[in-house]
Amino acid sequence: MIVGAVADLAKHLNMEVVAEGIEDESTLNMVRVLGCDVAQGYFIGKPQPLQSWDLQRGVKQINTRQ
Repeated sequence: MIVGAVADLAKHLNMEVVAEGIEDESTLNMVRVLGCDVAQGYFIGKPQPLQSWDLQRGVKQINTRQ
């Protein structure tokens, strides 16, 4: 209930919602349903060296070709 309430509040304030600590698929699916825009955690990706980040954009560059 708390995550859903925070996500609703952020949406009304035109903010993006980031869910942290996503460690399995069921948790990822739950935060999607609750309205989170972005998720991070071990299920999505392990910690990476600074060189793998685009600091101008503030996002990690992910190799999608596998």
